[in-house]
Amino acid sequence: MHNLSTQRASDWTESATGDNATATATHAAPGDGTQAHYITGVSAGYIGAAPTPATLVIKSGTTTIYTVAVRTNVDIEFVSPLKGAGGALVSAALAAGGSGIDGYVNIKGYTR
Repeated sequence: MHNLSTQRASDWTESATGDNATATATHAAPGDGTQAHYITGVSAGYIGAAPTPATLVIKSGTTTIYTVAVRTNVDIEFVSPLKGAGGALVSAALAAGGSGIDGYVNIKGYTR
């Protein structure tokens, strides 16, 4: 039997929080411009009263590569990792939740 969905283990993780501010987790650009980051998972959400749906945006450099609405919490494992552009940083930004609401975002992945 063949395993058609093998997922590589993550080599790095980044986390960020924000109190009524955008929470942005960023993994710096690789030193070698020929390498690219692959995001294998993201988790994000809010602590406190649930805000109206906010946006979680994942970017490669300044280019959006994934967007999802978040009301309370999301935990996404990508079967096919999101690939960043060669030599570019990757980031995930969760919009501010409002007064008294803390937001958090985590990304994980590998570089090759």
